[in-house]
Amino acid sequence: MKKIITISLSIFLLCTLFILACTKIGDIAGAGSETTNCFTGIVVSADGSPAANAIVQLYPSSFDPVKNPELSDSFVTTTNDRGVYEFKDIDTGRYNIFVKNHTDETRALISNIHAIIDTVEVPEAKLDEPGAVKVMTSENMNSTTGYVYIPGTPIFSFINTGCKPAVLNAVPAGVIPEIVISTTNSQSTSVLRHNITVKSADTIVAANPEWSYYKRIFLNTSETGVILTNNIYDFPVLIRLNNSNFDFKDAKPDGADILFTTTNNKVLFHEIERWDSSAAQAEIWVRVDTIYANNARQNIVMYWGNPLASLSSNPNMTFDTALGFQGVWHLSEDGASTAFDATANSYHGTPYGMSSASAVKGAIGIARSFNGTSSYISMLNTSESKLDFPENGYYSMSLWVYADTIDSIYHAIAGKGHEQYYMQFKCFKSGKATWEFVEFHDQKGWEYTQDSTPPAPGAKQWLYLTGIRSGKQQWLYINGEKVVDTAAVMAGTSYARNTLDNFMIGSYGRSVTIPYSQGKSFFHGRIDEVRVCSVVPSDDWIRLCYENQKQNDALVKFDD
Repeated sequence: MKKIITISLSIFLLCTLFILACTKIGDIAGAGSETTNCFTGIVVSADGSPAANAIVQLYPSSFDPVKNPELSDSFVTTTNDRGVYEFKDIDTGRYNIFVKNHTDETRALISNIHAIIDTVEVPEAKLDEPGAVKVMTSENMNSTTGYVYIPGTPIFSFINTGCKPAVLNAVPAGVIPEIVISTTNSQSTSVLRHNITVKSADTIVAANPEWSYYKRIFLNTSETGVILTNNIYDFPVLIRLNNSNFDFKDAKPDGADILFTTTNNKVLFHEIERWDSSAAQAEIWVRVDTIYANNARQNIVMYWGNPLASLSSNPNMTFDTALGFQGVWHLSEDGASTAFDATANSYHGTPYGMSSASAVKGAIGIARSFNGTSSYISMLNTSESKLDFPENGYYSMSLWVYADTIDSIYHAIAGKGHEQYYMQFKCFKSGKATWEFVEFHDQKGWEYTQDSTPPAPGAKQWLYLTGIRSGKQQWLYINGEKVVDTAAVMAGTSYARNTLDNFMIGSYGRSVTIPYSQGKSFFHGRIDEVRVCSVVPSDDWIRLCYENQKQNDALVKFDD
């Protein structure tokens, strides 16, 4: 009997010690009732090997590093030689695991672990080089008491004066559930943004909480994108949205809540050329203030998902006449509708001989189809306008063109009259097709720059043409590359320069009789994105236009 009593007493003492070992040790904001929960997990280095002696901290998921007390020693541990750690005596609740390695300053974060059972096996924490979050706050945020923080971590930053961004440094790579704003003299908080994806050695911007969604759009000018030799300024970047890179149901049906900013949260002008949520297709032009050469990480930010936002599409400022855009026609409307000029000049085009069927798939969204016999577009009242350039002036014209057939007839693509300047397609009887940019000179004739860059123009293929007049120099570009840098002359010494024609697309609009009869030269095929500018763009600018606007866009890359 004495032996039985001794054994029973020993069992009792062991149970008592176990209960004492699993009771709550410290009280931290966010923890729940007392339990015997335990966490165990493993930490690995970036190469997958066990991370020994890494510091592991356990935080309640609502932990505020400014207002809350310091962590109890029981909520800080280190990994063993196998990278394993363990926390005992955890109250029921939700927690974050924050890991740091002082040797190489790598970090890891495991969020939202629920302590509801005796032992919780925490997902593997992989250390990596941290990133940063640049937090843009409003002007009325108190810079004396205000701060931003990541709940459940030691990461915070007080708000700077002068509306400068607050920067959260050493943020573990991965998805950060929330970034919160608060003040030291108030218990109220406001979530600035949910689910921020931070990449290793990268800086992400957190701003505009009124918008539920955001995505970074990278502009790659490195060797893997569009190679530039110089920076480009005030460039209208084409952004194509589809169901592979955008969920249309999260935005307004007309895209009115779309917003674009720089990484410093400067709002960028944009124009929605087309927004078709039912077909999950959109084309948007965004005026980017600077595109840096040889840079794969520069980016702009797109926001959407704000039910209170109003339409901010602004074609006039996206294609600002002060930057030299004098006429920009996307040709994306219904085939029989007015062809709207995106610039403030409002040189809108009236279609002739066209129907709703004239709206077809283009190089950029929707284009216009011309039947080769009667259809064209006339920009009325442009004979004396900003499209009226003098001889040896400084201007450019660019467009996308697609010939339905190859024949031996001259076909006007676009221009301001046969005796001023124009682009045309022509095919000699030998069958050699050429593209041509022409400027007429009074009592001299037609200075033309033409090329049949192999392969010679063929039917049913999109090409990007750019004609440049720079004083007495004249150049022709095909698909972003300069192919001709001299002009030949077709004599016309007895002919006067005629500046009375309106700007036309798809025809000269009147019958041409000099130096021989060629009729109205109707174009047979598709034309898209016609631009006339009163400046001479650089080779980099022209190449960037082509590489950005072609179907396999080499400039724009959406963040994963």
